[in-house]
Amino acid sequence: MNKVKKIQLVLFSAISCVVLLGCSDFGDRDNPLDPGASNYIAESLTESSSSIKISSSSDVSSGNVTDSIVSSSSNLLGNSSSLITEVTSSGSVDTVLSSGIDVSSSSQVLESESSSSEISQGINSSSGVLSSSSFGLSSSSVVVSSSSVAVWVCGDSTVSRGGVEYKTVLINEQCWTKENMKYEPSTGTTMCYDNLESNCETYGRLYDYEAAALACPSGFRLPTQEEMIAMQEYSGADMYDAGKHLKTTTGWTGENGDDFLGFSALPGGRCDEEQTCRNIGATGYWWTSTEKVKNSNHYTLFLTGDSDSFSASTTMDNDQYISVRCVKK
Repeated sequence: MNKVKKIQLVLFSAISCVVLLGCSDFGDRDNPLDPGASNYIAESLTESSSSIKISSSSDVSSGNVTDSIVSSSSNLLGNSSSLITEVTSSGSVDTVLSSGIDVSSSSQVLESESSSSEISQGINSSSGVLSSSSFGLSSSSVVVSSSSVAVWVCGDSTVSRGGVEYKTVLINEQCWTKENMKYEPSTGTTMCYDNLESNCETYGRLYDYEAAALACPSGFRLPTQEEMIAMQEYSGADMYDAGKHLKTTTGWTGENGDDFLGFSALPGGRCDEEQTCRNIGATGYWWTSTEKVKNSNHYTLFLTGDSDSFSASTTMDNDQYISVRCVKK
């Protein structure tokens, strides 16, 4: 067969295939991408690998509010269904979704927790990607459950230590515990004034320095001497009058305070290394983390009912027992 006849035969075969069979890729009937193949897979069905990307920059578990979680897939398993989940400023989760996405009996549940956010079967927590392969084709909706995201606010929220909740107060952009600590750590020594539990209930425990360094809740610590002085300066009063702005309005023998700063200092007194106690109701001492003599003594805050004076320069040996307040790290 000469070359001209071969060309004519090829052209005739091609024309016959197009006219009679509708071929677009003749000669490759086993190719799943060939529309004429018996095992042809439509292009829209190959898009099942599309994914929903979570576009958020904040971590709900840290207490911050996630701005939005938006599905970026325009075609999910051949169905143009989308899912948009928004976290509102109040911490609740609002969900807007169109029909066409189904979760099997082991439903994919998106959960927002204050401590963690874990989504089983279909979420890669490290990459923030929810695979569309976890959804099936159906006309029913995705079921999304969520719990409130608690927003912690100093002054409105409390902090816990050893099962006891402590009020907080914001002073000069720093968050303080508003009550004397009652927690008893396993290291160091603490006591109630005169070993009476009722005194611990009213005034808090008294701590040697070793125990005081471990008394604060998670995320809080002992204040420094400089932070105590900054609080006095913030009150607008000098060291001779600032004490009244920290003391409670009742409970002091002598002069009560006006508690202008909301520190609500109560006079827990002090006990020495022999556990001999004095001046409950009349004086109060609070540890700072600032050393005067290394491994020997520290500066303390001192307030008294005898006057409205304020002092953050009183030193105390580490084996003495006095009160503890904490400041947020």
